[in-house]
Amino acid sequence: MSAIDAAEVKAATDILKVIERTVQLKRDGDLYVGLCPFHDESSPSFKVYTAGDPHYHCFGCGEHGDVFDFVMKKEGRTFKDALDELARDARIIPDSVPYRPQTHASSTNGNGNGNGHTNGSGTKSKDHGPIIEQTSYMYSSADGATFVKVRLDYQDGDKDFVWYTEAGYKAKPPLVGLGGAQLADLELYGHKDVLSAPEDEVIIFAEGEKAWGALVDHGFLAVCHAGGAHTKKFGTSLEVLRGREVYLWPDNDEPGRKFMASVAAALHGIAAKIYNIDLYHADIQEKDDAFDYLALFSADNVRTAIKNARPIHTQDAGSTKEAHTNPSARQTLFIASDLLTMELREPKMAVPGLLPEGLSILGSKPKMGKSWMALGLSVAVATGGAVLGSIPVEGGDVLYLALEDNPRRLQSRLKKVLGVGAPVVLDHLTLVTEWPRLDKTGLTLIRGWLETHPLARLVVIDTWARIKPRVRTSGSAYDEDYASVEGLQQLASELGVAILIITHLRKMDADDPLDTLNATLGFSGGADSILILKRERGRHDANLFVSGRDVEEQDLALKWDADIAAWSVIGNAEEYRLSEARKEIMDVLRSAFGPMAPKDVAQQLGKERGTVTKLMWEMSKAGELTSADGKYAIRQ
Repeated sequence: MSAIDAAEVKAATDILKVIERTVQLKRDGDLYVGLCPFHDESSPSFKVYTAGDPHYHCFGCGEHGDVFDFVMKKEGRTFKDALDELARDARIIPDSVPYRPQTHASSTNGNGNGNGHTNGSGTKSKDHGPIIEQTSYMYSSADGATFVKVRLDYQDGDKDFVWYTEAGYKAKPPLVGLGGAQLADLELYGHKDVLSAPEDEVIIFAEGEKAWGALVDHGFLAVCHAGGAHTKKFGTSLEVLRGREVYLWPDNDEPGRKFMASVAAALHGIAAKIYNIDLYHADIQEKDDAFDYLALFSADNVRTAIKNARPIHTQDAGSTKEAHTNPSARQTLFIASDLLTMELREPKMAVPGLLPEGLSILGSKPKMGKSWMALGLSVAVATGGAVLGSIPVEGGDVLYLALEDNPRRLQSRLKKVLGVGAPVVLDHLTLVTEWPRLDKTGLTLIRGWLETHPLARLVVIDTWARIKPRVRTSGSAYDEDYASVEGLQQLASELGVAILIITHLRKMDADDPLDTLNATLGFSGGADSILILKRERGRHDANLFVSGRDVEEQDLALKWDADIAAWSVIGNAEEYRLSEARKEIMDVLRSAFGPMAPKDVAQQLGKERGTVTKLMWEMSKAGELTSADGKYAIRQ
């Protein structure tokens, strides 16, 4: 293969632009002058000539040369380094570097094994700037044929891939293609390492070779399929993973998560165990992979994630799309006569009668027990237990964003909620203490978690203030509040799961419970259900108001058990309030020295006279009290 042509590079390079990177020049007729970069001077004696054979000359120190000399002397480079750098800038490549100018974006195919080799040659590219890095990966097929996958990374951050047979890669000019071979015929990249590794060593399945390389560099056994997220068929490539524990690490985007769901489905019946690695963090951006994660965090973080990884239920992995699809949420246009005859499934209930699929909001004043309620609800759904003491729920995966907590506090609360009874397995409850805001990558990450957890039933966001979008539009406050929850509501409806937002109430009370939320009606209007928890500070009872599109409006009386930090339903709130009011009246009369008038009872209780008078009259009719001369006493 021929080398880079120095004359071609020199002709394509503007010496003036190269020198002006470090030297301030002023035009003087047909040349440019400035202070010499090679010696100290106060009057400019350094001149650059652009006509004819471009060069520079200093009349003070005598330094002289062309553009290669300048880079070598100023930056301390060898001629080869200077040539390579200027070739990249000029978008010139040697014949040995694969080049596919008609390809703009990544379009990868394949699978394989071997070691990557990187060089820094540049290339021409009309759309992406120069190639800043070129990496070759050697793959093999089951029959021993060798293939080369070349990754080209462009200056603008985009990338491209080119495939060659081994013979085609060495040809002049290179012959592009797989020579009739299919990607499904190729082995996994890194498969030879798996064959030589102990059988009990865990394997991480990454999406691409760059992520694979980062994992291997940090001491992990890893494989990848060269087709990446575009892979449609795996052939026999996954056989090397038979009987092994495999941990799937998707790229942080929708194609990556869908690809790993297809890997999980294909591994069913092959791998002994399949796990999904959850590494959500506020600093992880969309499309980041293992390479990006390990640039920020240590290998110990990955080992901890492996230790805590969630087993994938492979019998459901192949139907991930169906498990998280609400057909009625996809279709938006109906003929009325057709709609009347359609068989539509009933909404799934995370908590029967209280929390349907869709977006729900739970509001309460600070320190009233709403976070305890949310944690208890999450534990119940994750274990298939009971909510509020008596409502049985179907088990499933739960994502709890405890954004106002830390690990120590979460651990303490979990122990309190679980109590000292039989040990409870919480493999289906994922707890996170940091999460990006929804207008950053927060919404995308929630979607990603749901798509990689086909049995998910609930997502809890505690609290809304920590995750809501900061971006404000020029519209009304109502429009902004509605738009802030729109993405979550659509996601919950599309995937058929319940998403519960925890938020605060405003200070002032209101006749309509929905008016007590600390937001405009756009916030509550964008949700499918609203739950309002109210209690008087210091009391151990409360009422929970529930209203929604798929639940009946109700007002429940709750009781707080401080020993296990849990709420339980004790009946209808109105009936409970009346029974409590009756009890208070009976206590007053019991301690009195004789019959009492309603006005005196009301004054002692600090309640409205009319309300007390009516209730005491009803109690007398029910036979609980006797009345004479406008006064009441307990019936003996």
